Amino acid sequence: MSPVRLTISPHISSSTVYQVAESKSAPSVLTTPAWQHPARFYWPGTDEFRQQDEDDQLLLQQIRSRPSHVSPETAKPTPILPDFLILNIFRLAVQVPGALDTNDSEDIQLFTRLHIWDARHPGLAVSRHTCYSLMLLSKQWNLATRQFGYQHIRIRSSKQLAVFVHLLKQGSDHADEYPTPGACVRRLDLNVNPSWRWGRTDYQMLKAVFTMCPNLSCFSTIGSRIPPSNIGLPAFLTSIPHLAPSLKRLELVVDQNVLRALHNSSLNIAVLWIVPAVTLDENTDEEVYTFPSVQTLVAAKGTENWVRTFELPSLSAIFMEDGTVEDIPVKEWSRTMMQHVAVKYSWDMVKLDNERLKGISIKYSEISKTAIKWPTQLSESEVQHLTIYDMPTSWSFKPIHSIGARNSAHILQENFRQLIGAENFPCLQRVRLLVGVDMAGVLQLPPEMKRIWKNWVALCRDTGIAVEVLPDGRCANQGAISTDDL
Repeated sequence: MSPVRLTISPHISSSTVYQVAESKSAPSVLTTPAWQHPARFYWPGTDEFRQQDEDDQLLLQQIRSRPSHVSPETAKPTPILPDFLILNIFRLAVQVPGALDTNDSEDIQLFTRLHIWDARHPGLAVSRHTCYSLMLLSKQWNLATRQFGYQHIRIRSSKQLAVFVHLLKQGSDHADEYPTPGACVRRLDLNVNPSWRWGRTDYQMLKAVFTMCPNLSCFSTIGSRIPPSNIGLPAFLTSIPHLAPSLKRLELVVDQNVLRALHNSSLNIAVLWIVPAVTLDENTDEEVYTFPSVQTLVAAKGTENWVRTFELPSLSAIFMEDGTVEDIPVKEWSRTMMQHVAVKYSWDMVKLDNERLKGISIKYSEISKTAIKWPTQLSESEVQHLTIYDMPTSWSFKPIHSIGARNSAHILQENFRQLIGAENFPCLQRVRLLVGVDMAGVLQLPPEMKRIWKNWVALCRDTGIAVEVLPDGRCANQGAISTDDL
């Protein structure tokens, strides 16, 4: 029996397979992709076999005769997706369960966990397998995947620290073609737990990481569960200006030694976030700590006595979890620079008559529990922006029998009406509501909460105040939420 020739169609590219048209008068016309047609068997010697062979040869000649390059003057620009769209595709791929193949094993998620998502869903992590598959699509996606996978590194063990140092050194071999992993790192979290026996080797490896990450802008130890002095943090802070000159944000668990090291160092940081260590005692010595470059201070509960002794000549925004106005560094040279303050509403609001103060943030729970007694000396306030943060996406009524209110919904409405009233903040221009979203980035509100929010939006619009609904800090990559969806 003569051999049989199986013809599906000629392959003219690695991405799409096309088939020559059946017309004898125009055999060079390309039509639909071949995968839409079944395979055909042609016996040698038949007219169909000869026609198919002629078509194949003609198509090959046309392909070979095409110019190997196109003039730059006549070439059309290759469409390229913007990086922010690619990164959003990655986030969807690794955050939505079932969107792509993911693997939550410890070996897979050593260095590619996304901190914003991980803070809310610890079990959901970026898959190295998924990222590797995305890297193979194109050179541009390879670059974007590196930036996405290494932009935030979380170290949780000595083994991870050692392997990450090895990856940074190994990545420098391909620096000519792609940026090194170290060049993509923007944030480094050091989460030291009691089972981690921190030693001199770990200290040296951490210094090596800083050296190989020239674009590092944020360093955090807030996730650590041992005293910072036990890992040599005070001594390390003094060397950071030489290791990471691009560092602009520090998030630290602090004791007195760490504060003293920050005071004595030449760090040029703009944002300082402090959380008290278990070894942080009461500030009995009233020692003064100066941070000349800090513009934004975030102070957790338990640091009030220490914050009072800070000298912050460049301060423009301060956020305190708890405390009163007396706990804020309100020296004249500091108060005149403050433009945004966020603490509990129970401040003595009279002391906020600073002409430079442009914004105030208030926690949602503080306006939903009881009625606010506003002072009458706010008529000259210059506050233009009001932010209500930590707003829930669920709702439960708690009857509160004060000032004639039947439930917390009435109190919430009354407090909000007073917040945006001209008698309290006559210069108010914008209200921001920071809320949480679900795993898919969708705001889901029960009917009662949605009704309240609609009333807020309508009240703001009636008074000429702009209103924005934004995801909270844990979902910072999500865009603004349309108020029409409420």
